[in-house]
Parts: sequence; C-alpha cells; structure tokens
Amino acid sequence: MWPGDLAQCRPHPGAQRILGGLRLGDRSDRSVGRRAGRRGSVGQGSHTYDHRTRPVPFGFREVKPECRPRHTGRVRPQRAGERVTGSPDRGGGSARRTTSVDVARDLGVSQSTVSLALSGSNRVSEATRQRVLEACARLDYRPNAAGRGLRTGRSHTVGLFVPQLGYEVFDRILMGVRTGLALADPDNRWSVLVGSTDNDASQQESLTAAIGAHDFDGLILAAVGEPGPGVVFGGPIVGIETAPDGVPVRSYDLDQVAATALRVLTDNGHRCIAHLSALPDKTSFAQQRRALERAAAGLVVRGPRLQPFRRHDAADVTTDSGLLAIRPMFDLPVRTRPTAVICDDSRLAAAVYVAADEAGLSVPQDLSVFTTHLDDVGRTLRPALDGMLRPAERAGELAARALLDALAGRSVPDEILLPSEHLPGASVARRGRG
Repeated sequence: MWPGDLAQCRPHPGAQRILGGLRLGDRSDRSVGRRAGRRGSVGQGSHTYDHRTRPVPFGFREVKPECRPRHTGRVRPQRAGERVTGSPDRGGGSARRTTSVDVARDLGVSQSTVSLALSGSNRVSEATRQRVLEACARLDYRPNAAGRGLRTGRSHTVGLFVPQLGYEVFDRILMGVRTGLALADPDNRWSVLVGSTDNDASQQESLTAAIGAHDFDGLILAAVGEPGPGVVFGGPIVGIETAPDGVPVRSYDLDQVAATALRVLTDNGHRCIAHLSALPDKTSFAQQRRALERAAAGLVVRGPRLQPFRRHDAADVTTDSGLLAIRPMFDLPVRTRPTAVICDDSRLAAAVYVAADEAGLSVPQDLSVFTTHLDDVGRTLRPALDGMLRPAERAGELAARALLDALAGRSVPDEILLPSEHLPGASVARRGRG
C-alpha cells in the first residue's frame, strides 16, 4: 500500500513508524521498504526525520474510528429533526429524491428488507410489508423502474395496441386493463403503453417497430391484427375482440348481440332491414356480419318472413363515410326501402340520422335505427339511440389478468365471451307493414 492509498484512512502504527518523514508524491517512497530496517531514523534525500517526534507524516490526516463504523446491514434510524425529502443538495438548490435507504432508516430495518417487501417476496411478513408500503407512501418514495427491472428481469410494462385513439370503447378498454393490473398487483407497479394502427394496414409497420423498440413483458391487441412478420416476441399476447390463431381472446358474445338486435326489430314488425357496417375486410366487423347472418338464419318470426339483409359497407368508422354508404338506400322506392337499419357503430348510426333528415324522413316514425355498439356518440343523439352496450372495461380487465397469469406460468383459458347489455332508446318504433 502506498502513501496515496492511506490519505483517507487511519495509518497503521507500522506505517507511522516507516513513513514518518515522507511527503506525499515523493518518488523515493518506493525505497522505504528497503530502508525501513534502519534503526532510529529514516533518511530521505538530505533531510533526516525522527519518527518519534513526527508520528503522522505531512499531508496525512488522522481519521477517528467513529468515522468508519462497522457495517451491520442495518440502517441507522432517522433521528428527530432530520429531513428525508426536501433536504437541499450540495449546491443548496433542489430537494433530493427519497431512496430506499431513507425508507429503511425511517423504519429501523435493513435496506434489503425494504427491497424484499416491495418485490412481494415471501421472505418478509405481511405486517412488515404493510409497514414498508405505508412508509413509502408517507415519504413519497417511488422505486426506480430500471433498477427493479434488473433485479426481476421484467420491465413491468404492457403494450396495448388499438385500431384508433379517441374512441370511447378503447378508453374503456384501457381503464379495464389498468384495473386488472392493479387488482392483480396491489403495489400498482405496472405501466401501460398505448399505440394505434389508425385502421391502416400500412400503419402495421409502426406497430412492428414499436414492439421491437420497447421491452414489453406482454402485449394486448384490441381489435388489431397480430404483429408483423419481422417481430419475434417472446412474451405472452392476449387479444380483445379478435386474436391470431393460438392467442387467448377476451371478447363479446356477438351472437347474443345479433340475436337481441333482430329480436327488438322483428318484435316491432320490421322485416326489411338494412345493415350498415364498416371496413368489410376488418376481422371484428366481419365477425359481427357473420353473427347477424347466423341469427337471421335461425330466427323464427310470425307473419311475413324476414327479408335478406341489404348490406351497406362504409370505408371507415366515421359519420362522413357512413353517409356515403347509406345515402343510396334512400333512393330506393318506398315499398322496397328498408324500414330499419342495424348499425355496427354509433357514428354510423349518426350518419343514418343525417341521411334520413336529408331525405325528409324522421327517426323513428319513418325509419328505425339500432346499433350493436352503443357509445358516448350514440347517447348524445336525439331521439336516444337504441343499442347494445359492450362490457369493454371488463374485457380489458380480463385480458390484463390473463396476461399476468401467462407470465406467472398459470393456465389461461383460450376464449371468454362476455354478454352485452341492451339499453332501450327511442329510435325504434313499431311498423305495421312487412
């Protein structure tokens, strides 16, 4: 050990005797060992020092024993008057961030106990874990996500991909996903990153890039296709509404939705019904169309039979696209024109309201309107839109739970179908003609 190494520690008595006369940085210190056997004094150049009169060499400082306490693994409890948060940094400016050491000091436990409690380890009791959580809340301690990821091997991040942002149903799915993660993990350590494909096949490439650029623990695909072929994702994937082959899905019972829609309209005497859908190549809308066809095939009605659906496909799920798709229906002769329209979205129903008004018709006196997907847009229409409210929050919650079950190695059901709720409105009226 050289003199520079001793600058921050208490010199050993032997070092005091040998190095008593050396100055820091002198190259002759390397020969000290060879001259240490001389008795009485140590020579350095033309100077001679007596080690008995100068026990501590120039440039060294004596470190008191209490400055280097023996490490016991237990953090010193916080003393009265000490500040954890809000204490100034060395520059006297901003407050420093609370650390796990501060939490441990506040509780009088070791830092490892705090880490074990926050990680959910069974090596600490539930009472200790609750004390740690309460202290974290009181001291405003937020565990570092990057450091936690290194310890657990997980980022605690879920990717949620939707067709388009700004739609109430996807906001409700996001709320459900967050609820499911919070219920499964009371510490609420999970984050959700949301991405949109904008209902555009070319935007699927951005989905692929996002998956490759982020360290997701799992993916939830809400009514979007599977990641592109360039992605090799090793984590679990769960679908909402639709899912690739082999991927668990949490969806709505579309057969129940279709059967309810037809029952409401046929019970009111409607036999000539149009179906306004959108994005005919999109899987979720194709599933709803097939569900309506199955319901019509199995429907038994009194009186005139149900006529085949008159399909109108919009290019997008917007009011403008719906108008372009449904306007030709109003050019039909009155006797062959449908008396009711089933819409696959509330925005499409709004388009029917506008087109009917343009044609001088009233809803529901001249035309009944029903939606298989009622949302905030439909609830603002007047007269009030009749339709089915889908349990989007519940679907998101179940998808999140399935994702965590898969991460934990537990079995996950392939499919769960949720019933929708019929909310009667004022947009359906009884018709006497068939």
